[in-house]
Amino acid sequence: MPDVKTILTQPINRPKLSLTIYFIAWKSILLLVALTSPGSGYDTSTTLISESSDATGGSSSPLEAFVGKLSTKLVRWDAIYFTQIAQRGYLFEQEWAFGWGFTRLLAFVGRGISYAGLVGSTWPEAVAGIAIAHICHLLSVFMLYNLSKMVLQPSLDGKAAKMSFISACLHIISPAGMFLSAPYAESPFCLLQFSGYYFYAMSGQAHIRDAPGFRDLYVITAGCLLGLATTLRSNGLMGGLIFAYDAVQNTMTLFCKDKSIASLQKLLVTALAGSLVGLGAVAPQYLAYQEFCTSRQIGESRAWCSSLVPSIYAWVQSHYWSVPKVRGSEIMLIINRNAGFLRYWTVSNIPLFILAGPMLLLMARSTLWAWVELPKPVEINSDDKKTISRFSRNTPREFNKATTHALVRRFSLPQAALAVSALAVYHVQIITRLSSAYPVWYWWLAFTMVENHKRDAISKGFNLPMITIRWIVMYVMIQGVLFASFLPPA
Repeated sequence: MPDVKTILTQPINRPKLSLTIYFIAWKSILLLVALTSPGSGYDTSTTLISESSDATGGSSSPLEAFVGKLSTKLVRWDAIYFTQIAQRGYLFEQEWAFGWGFTRLLAFVGRGISYAGLVGSTWPEAVAGIAIAHICHLLSVFMLYNLSKMVLQPSLDGKAAKMSFISACLHIISPAGMFLSAPYAESPFCLLQFSGYYFYAMSGQAHIRDAPGFRDLYVITAGCLLGLATTLRSNGLMGGLIFAYDAVQNTMTLFCKDKSIASLQKLLVTALAGSLVGLGAVAPQYLAYQEFCTSRQIGESRAWCSSLVPSIYAWVQSHYWSVPKVRGSEIMLIINRNAGFLRYWTVSNIPLFILAGPMLLLMARSTLWAWVELPKPVEINSDDKKTISRFSRNTPREFNKATTHALVRRFSLPQAALAVSALAVYHVQIITRLSSAYPVWYWWLAFTMVENHKRDAISKGFNLPMITIRWIVMYVMIQGVLFASFLPPA
């Protein structure tokens, strides 16, 4: 049995156990916040759906009543769509805006729960979503810890263990908050994203060991995982920027430096991995096209079917997510008023930009750290095996710095793209939950915490990491109450 005092005073000695204890404690607090939040909110959809689900059953046990109460509090906003679609499939056109991969996962697990009779007549899709969220969140905490150790250990060996543990702890209290406990795609998306990054990092190690077969396998596996993540959330497509960056470098190497079969193979494998990420976005669009455009009678197909690039997702965003404007007796439909380039930039949305500001600044600052401030290694030719052998033998620390530097830079690309998209195109406030799947800002904050502790910055009266953590905790608590009460923003 581990010593409780050791876990509390030196948690880094038993990192996985300590992280599990912290995770359980934090989730318990969040669930208590949800259960004690007042009222059903201005929208009672969840109550109506849960009552309909329970109508076929008899009296419920205390456990079923508790699960039903928790489901009612956590199935809010988009979670209503996710669970409904999982229950009876895609019925309406606008429902295709909600991640196909996640609704299929919910449906599969929900059927398993229903067949096993685990919760009686309680809403199985809601229970499935809550269970998936918690299990995937815990697994993503472990995966981020493993990823951090792999990426940071070579260059920051003295700090890597602390930084990895702190990064995993930060992911536990992520500003995504209740969205990592509710039937949303955020938790499984984090798990797939971190897993994809982990296998990509493994490919770098295989390249160093001169094992091209394993390197290619790891790259393709990373592409598969990031592609699966994209079926859950469309912003997963930004993970393809890692492979796009590599493709440009590999193309330049092939045409300017090394015109070998090995270089061509590396380029083709990178292109295949990037294509798998794109497939995660295209596959659901293809299924929708088959349903609405090819399986109907002539004249019954939808307007978006004849577009140059027929995308049901783009159509739903522009046609359904719009704002009606009344002019006399005429209702004018302002297409896509709140979604699109700079269309969210209105005076009434200033509070939402203020709300998203801290997270956007964190992501921007950590991206700057990755490209400008991270200790830069001595330049070496990574395609020259003789140079690699000599360099790794004579100056291993500098060679390992090259590995860390390259990986952190690449992983910062999707993060930077997400921050820019949120600022210019998205409903900006959702950056607080989307950011949970991007590791670089965790690493920068952990690095700053370790450096501040080393310099005893607390005595100077300003400790940026602690201020940031206090903001995250305060934000998550307030967000949790509002979310469970079906109140904006969400």
